[in-house]
Amino acid sequence: MSDAGPKPPQDEAAPSGEVLRPQSIGKYRVVRLLGRGGMGAVYQAFDPHLERDVALKVMLPQFADQPEHKLRFEREARAVARMMHPNVVTVFDLGYHTTVRPTSSWSC
Repeated sequence: MSDAGPKPPQDEAAPSGEVLRPQSIGKYRVVRLLGRGGMGAVYQAFDPHLERDVALKVMLPQFADQPEHKLRFEREARAVARMMHPNVVTVFDLGYHTTVRPTSSWSC
């Protein structure tokens, strides 16, 4: 009997059923999954170019090929990027990486 508890949900599953997290997404090195919502997952990641930790929000694969979901994701990132408040994250990046899934990088 293990007391480690259930593993958090991730983007992909191995053939054994074990959940995996991506090692990197674009230039970002993924550290761990922070949470998962209806349309996306948020990872703690490291930006090696700026040498800082970021929160990396990634659209879930089942929504990534739907134009209306991509537009919603992009609108959210742009709206948050315009906000300047100590209790709101700062958006540093918005783009598509090798998986062609929308991602946005936020300050932690």
